[in-house]
Order: sequence, then structure tokens, then C-alpha cells
Amino acid sequence: MEVEESETRTSWSGMSGESHSVLYDHAGKKRKQDPLSEPVIRIMEDDEEDEEGEMTPDHMKDSEEPSNKRVKPVAKSNSLTGVLTPVKTPALKRIGQSISRSISFRTDARPLPPAPLRSRAKASSFPRRRNSQCWSDTVESHDLTAKEIKRQEVIYELTQGERQLIDDLSLVKKVYYEPMLKLEILTEAELGIIFGTLDSLIPLHEDLLERLERLRGSEKTVGEVGPTLLDWFPCLEAYVTYCCNQVGAKALLDQKKLEKKVEHFLRLCQESSFSRKLDLWNFLDLPRSRLVKYPLLLREIQKCTPPEHPDEDTLPDALELIQSIVAEVNKKTGEAECQFYRRGLVYLEDSQRLPEIHQSRFIYCHGELKNNKGQRLHVFLFELALVLTRPVEDRDFGQLFNVYRQPLPNALINLEEIPDGEAGGGGTFRGAFTGGNDKVKNCFRVSSRGRSKVNPYSLQANDSFSKQQWITCLRQAIVQSRDRTSQTSQSQLSPHPDPALCHIAELSLSSDTDMADHTNRQTKRSAVNVNSRHSPGKAANHSIRRCLGSLMPGSSSVNVDNSCEALCRTLVSQKGLQRETADISQSVLYTSLMGLLLVADNEKEPLALGSGRVGLRNIGNTCFLNAVVQCLSHTCGLRNYCLLKSYKHEKFSKDDAKLMDAFSQVLSGLWDVNEADAVVNPRQFYSIFKDGVPYFSGYSQQDAQEFLRFLLDKLHTEINRRPHTRRAVKEPEQKYARFRLSEEVAAMWKKHLERDDSVIVDLFSGQLRSSLHCSICSHYSNTFDVFCDLSLPIPKRSSGGEVTLRECLDLFSQEEKLDKENSPMCERCNRRTECTKRLSIQRFPQVIVIHLNRFTTSRWSISKSTVYVSFPLTNLDLGPYGPVDSGSVLYDLYAICNHAGTVNMGHYTACCLDENGWCFYNDSSVSPLTENQLQTNQAYVLFYQRSNSTVRK
Repeated sequence: MEVEESETRTSWSGMSGESHSVLYDHAGKKRKQDPLSEPVIRIMEDDEEDEEGEMTPDHMKDSEEPSNKRVKPVAKSNSLTGVLTPVKTPALKRIGQSISRSISFRTDARPLPPAPLRSRAKASSFPRRRNSQCWSDTVESHDLTAKEIKRQEVIYELTQGERQLIDDLSLVKKVYYEPMLKLEILTEAELGIIFGTLDSLIPLHEDLLERLERLRGSEKTVGEVGPTLLDWFPCLEAYVTYCCNQVGAKALLDQKKLEKKVEHFLRLCQESSFSRKLDLWNFLDLPRSRLVKYPLLLREIQKCTPPEHPDEDTLPDALELIQSIVAEVNKKTGEAECQFYRRGLVYLEDSQRLPEIHQSRFIYCHGELKNNKGQRLHVFLFELALVLTRPVEDRDFGQLFNVYRQPLPNALINLEEIPDGEAGGGGTFRGAFTGGNDKVKNCFRVSSRGRSKVNPYSLQANDSFSKQQWITCLRQAIVQSRDRTSQTSQSQLSPHPDPALCHIAELSLSSDTDMADHTNRQTKRSAVNVNSRHSPGKAANHSIRRCLGSLMPGSSSVNVDNSCEALCRTLVSQKGLQRETADISQSVLYTSLMGLLLVADNEKEPLALGSGRVGLRNIGNTCFLNAVVQCLSHTCGLRNYCLLKSYKHEKFSKDDAKLMDAFSQVLSGLWDVNEADAVVNPRQFYSIFKDGVPYFSGYSQQDAQEFLRFLLDKLHTEINRRPHTRRAVKEPEQKYARFRLSEEVAAMWKKHLERDDSVIVDLFSGQLRSSLHCSICSHYSNTFDVFCDLSLPIPKRSSGGEVTLRECLDLFSQEEKLDKENSPMCERCNRRTECTKRLSIQRFPQVIVIHLNRFTTSRWSISKSTVYVSFPLTNLDLGPYGPVDSGSVLYDLYAICNHAGTVNMGHYTACCLDENGWCFYNDSSVSPLTENQLQTNQAYVLFYQRSNSTVRK
């Protein structure tokens, strides 16, 4: 019979003369053994079977299991990663690096006592080793090359890693979470904080494992793995929530470990056979460790993939995708850690509350340093400020940090490195850090520029490596903070236009006289090829150009053809533009005539186009983008405008239209005559779009209608024919009470065109009227808004059944009664009264985008309506929803954006009409479609064109 003693981070004393066993804690202090804690005793035969089932002699067991030998003590780490690798010197915690390199720095940890000597005790068998089986061990024979064998080995390692992670996470749930909840060791709320969303990660990795197993053929080889990984990697967005939660989870777990029952339970679990000598935090950190391993595995697979292999095209995209996801998780985790430690700061004086601390988004590094009095401080180098603190333990709030002396803004820091042995620290340094005669080492000094009241801080790191880490981080923080301060000062001296994304109707532009310098470029505007039977012909084209010349400031041409003059008069009359009354400027007529050139100018050769039936690659939850781009690609007016690069001659801004260039490049690939590429990759376009709209950063699921709105706004901003000027004072709202309604509508539209003028406005912009009717004085007040799409509610029916698009339009435009509390002030009564509100379309766009509002938000959740909405394919009459005298306004359907699935898990597709009929676009897959297949309950965004419009010609 032999006694085996478990080895963990706490060790049993080997002193046999004591009446009580003594346990050493992490600080190296002795304390009495818990009566429930007993050494693990096992009865073992002289020869015991190892894990492989073979008999192993005693002397071989000692060589195989060296964990009980004396090793150099390891300092305790407070890192978020929880990695227990025995490093010689604890390193500095740097948030700015990848989470895979996240390391901690803490110098107050004392070494563990040496492990007790064993007389004849055998090595423990419960730190079970992982199955180290290779792929080549699973196959009997193969005829693969060495490179292909290496590729299969890496894929097999990927598969086995998923299986092991699933086992570990399931074990954590079964062995830690459920018993601690059942035994009431921790409350459910505390367990929720510590374990976070760990439970949701298990089915996620089970899904990948199942996919990888399906790829394995009869010969146990995997062929193409890139598309599977590219499709699955976006699911790892769930790691953002989990890793951000780990910051508070680690702090709470450390606090709860001070409680006897928690410490006892965790120690017993760690000593058990399933733990492999890992504590709870090691298990909780396994998902993060797995996340950072994916890029490494993909690089190895890519390295071993031969040319002409199907994975050659998809693996680079998959690698870029997973790297961006890891970077996003790292960024969000850093922000969460910054917020966590900011909340833990305790200010002793109000002067310590620097705005730079609260404006910081991340921490460069933090760790323990000594001051010149030998006191241990925990120092935080935030993005914009350096904060010295003294850690304190609070029973209710855990560890807090009392701010020590005055924090320093990084932009004002002077950094001085003190060479080792130099007496720069004075006698205080020598007395505090040395034995009196030793040299001062690993010191540096920080002081404040222009703040004489703040004394310099002399600080000492634990070793030279930590000192260098601090020096590097401080220099980086100082440079970046000063650059940021300099940029802020310059922007205050000469304000620039607000780069924030704004709605088209809110863009502020200059008056029409600003177009004088732009005349030459406008007259050179590229034409869009149209069918000749819809064109006024070359004569009318020439007349329009002469008329344009007469409208331009400084033009000497005054001769205008009668035909063109009549055309302009008709145009003005139809739009209700009374120049004497509404003072419609020449720029409005110019814009209208330039629109006619889109129809009239057919002097160029027809634009060569392919079939357009080309798919878009899904680069990670980008089905929403692919569906919208396909619909816009079949908006022929926009498509031809992009392919001819007409915006290069029209846009006012001299800046590069990067997004428009990338969008045009995508359309060029979709309509390429050669169609060499069956699939177009929109990666560059999406990357540029995300740079301008950070809301779409990452690879999580997005809403197609939101993307459409943002995209049209960004494109309009880049190609606007009017300059974007920033107004210092908000203009008062103009009153048009003296005008008839048609004149009021025309005046408001004229005002809009003076600020916003682009092909996006020409095609998609309409005008919506909101009318309020006072029940007391019968006064009508009108508000006009520009829209690029109509969001229609879907009627709710208790019996379910079919709903028509006309019913949705009726619900959208029906009168709404407003009580006194919810109604605005009546302009005539000058008080709040009961009134009715009605919406109507005052100006119909060439292309009207109708959004069926299937998603509704309540206080607790978001739900999706799957009601079947029938819609006409041709002759949709919107006249009843416009002015009384508008007559019939007919539209034809040419594109549909569909959404299948639920709120949390859905997929977007598109149905588009071309010369050969309808076609179904499902990312890279393209297939013909009949009209009978268009009507489904998945229709989400409908694209209609004016029946008499030339947009689709």
C-alpha cells in the first residue's frame, strides 16, 4: 500500500512530527488543515496499468511524471488569461496587443513553498494526458504526398481540438456550475457572472465539429475545408460577449475564493481525476485560448495547400475573416477591461477626476510598481492618463483602487529613464529598494510638463524586462496622446465638415450660384445609353445643351430653341414651379435638364453588358450586402451611371470617391461581358464601407434595409454635385403660408435641391407630406420630408391569412387621431388641441423602395412577422396616396430582397428582373426563377420603377 499526495498550487507539508497537517497558501503562510481536506490515498499494486493499458514499472512512472520533483517557485499571476506557464519573470499586462499574448504583472506574490520529498510515493495518474493520436495513425494506408499528409494532420488537429473543447466545456458545466448551484456555494447571479455565456458556446462548436466530420470522406481525408470555415467563423462573434464578461468574472472569482466553502470546493475539484491539475479559471479561459489558435491552424493549412487546390481561393478570405474577428474580440475586451478598472477607482479628491481618465477607451498596461518610499502601488496607464493607486479589498465590492496623488495626462508626461546604479533616485531609493549598499536598478521617472504643483514620480519595476515594457508603453501613450491633442487643436482653429454620417435630407449645401465654377465639368457629363425609342433624339439633345448653356452664369448664349423652351415650360408647369411666386432658381431648371440628358444623349455607342447573372461571395454573414447590391445592380440608371464613371465628372468634391469606385468595381464584375469570374468578391467594397460606417464593423448579422439606407447616404455624400458646407447657426424654419400647396411643395423641393443633388436624388428621392388638421380651427399645417424608401407596417389579423400591399399602404396613409398630450402646438390656436395626422406622397421618385416592416420591437424582445403579403408585379398604382389631382402613378416591380429565418438566425436573398426574365440570387448561387415563385412570405424590401420611366431602359 502506498500513499499518493495530490500536488496543486497549495502543497502539503512533509513534516511528520506535527500533530496537525499544515497547508501553505499562496502567500507562503502556514495555516491549519481543513478537517475535510485529506490526502488522497490509493491502494496500488506494484505494477499499475498506465493510460494505454500497458504495465509500467515504478521507476518508469517517476520518469514519466516529473511534476512531484522540486521546481523553481512560480509567482502568482492576476492575468485575465489565467495561463500558469512557469516564466522566470512575470511580465507586464499589455492590453494593446493580441489577446493571445495577454500577460500579467504582479510583484506582490510570494513563492510557493517547496514540494515535499517523496519516499516511495508513486506519481499521480489523474492528470490524464490528451490523446496525442495523429491523422496518420487513423488510416491504414494512403498514397498522399508529404505536403498533403501535413495538411490532413492539421485538419485532424482542428477537428480533435473542437472535440476536446466541447468535452471540457461540458465538464465545466456538469462538475462546477451545477454542483455549486445545487449546493448553494454561490448564488445563481454570481454563477451567471463567473460563467457568462459559456453554455452557449457548446452548440456553436458542436456545429463546427459536425461540419468537419461531414467533410471527411471514406478514406478519412478532407478535401475542401475553406468554404466551411468561411461560413462558420462569423458565429465566433459570440466570443465578444463571453470575453468581455471575463474581466468581471475573474475579479469576482478571486474575491469568492477568499470564502472558505468556495475555496474548499474548488480545491477538491482541482485535486480530482478529471481536472488535469487545472483550476476553474483555466477551464473558463479555454474558449479564449481556442479562439486565438484558429489563425495559427489556418496558416498551417494554407501553407500545406498545393496550388490549384479548391481551398486556394477561400482560405485567404477565411484567414482574414478570423483575424478580424480575433482583433474585434481583443478590442472589445480591452474596452471592457478599461471600463471595469475605471469603475474600481476611488478618488480621494475631486481634482483627481481628470476628464482624460473617463475619455480613455483602453489600457496600455497596468501592474505593480514601487515608489521611492518602497510602497507598492498598482499603476494604470490608460489611453489618455497615468494613474497611480493603492489596492484595497472591499468586502462588498471586491478589489478597489484608491487613487494615489495626482494623475497625469499622457500628453503632458515627461519620461526619464534612470540607468542602473545611478544615484538619481537619491538616498530614499537606496534605502527603500536595496540593502543600503546595492545599486538602484530598474527605475524610471515621470513628471508633468507645465504643472509645477505635481512632483515627479520615481518608480521601480520588478526587473529589467518589466521596466522596458513600461518604458515602451509610456512612450507610445505619450506620442499618441500628443498627436490627438494636436489634431483637436487644429480642428478647433479651422473647423472641418462633420464626418459623421447624416441623412441626405439633412446635408447642408451652398446656394445655386456655387455651381458657376462647376459649369465646364457639368456640361461634359457622361451620358447613359438608353433605348432609342425612348429618346428625344439628337435634335432635342442639341437643344437641351444650348438651353443649358443659356442657364449657366456668364454664358454668352441667349438663343434657345423654341422646342427646348416649350419643353422647359412644360416641365415647370408639371412640377408646379411658378417662378414668379416661388422664386425657383436656375439651378433647379439646370438639374432638371441635366436629368433629361440621361434620356436624350444617345450619341455614344451602346454600353456593352454581360448577362448580369453573376453571384457575390459571402465573406462572413454578408448575405444582407449581397442581396442589396444585386437589387441595386439591376437598377439600370444607377448601374449605367457607375459603369460609365459619370460621377467623376459631376461630383463637386475633389476628394476621391473611394466607396463609389469600389461599388462601381463590383458592378463591373457583375456585368462583365466575358464573365470570366462566376463569383465576384465584394471584400474591398465592404471594407471601405465599414471604414465610413463603423456601425457595420465586424461580421455579425445586419439588417438589409438599414444597410441600403447607409449605403445610399454614403454614395450620395461622395458624388454630391453641391459642396457640403457646415452651417454655424440653424436656419429658422421658413413659412410658406402665402403659397398654394403645390407652390409650397415646389419651394421645399427647390430648397432641398440647392443642398443635395446627385444621381441618388435623381433616382430614389421622393417627398413625403405630413399634414396636421386642427379639430378646433380647422387649420392645416404641413411638414415635408425627403425619403429614399417607404417603411410600411403590416396589418395584424387575428385570423391570420393573406395581406395585400395595398392594405399596407392604406395603413401607412390612414388618418391618425392625436390627443392633446401627443399633438404639437396649433399655429393658429397657439395651443395643443386634438388633431388628425395623415401622410401622403407629394413627389413620386423614379424608383420607389418599399420596406415591409416585418420586425417589431417590444420591451423585452424582437419578433418577426411571417405574414404573407401579396404584391403586384406590374401597374402598382400609388396615385391614391399622393395629391388629389395626381391621377394614376404606376410602378412595375424589378427586384425583391427576401429574408428567410428568424430574428437571431436568418438569411437574405434577392430576386431580380433582367431581359431574360427573373433570376434568384443566393450569394454565389444564381438560378432562373418564374413569376409564380416570387410571391412568398419572405419578401422584405421591394424595388419598383415608374412605368413610364427610362430608369430601366
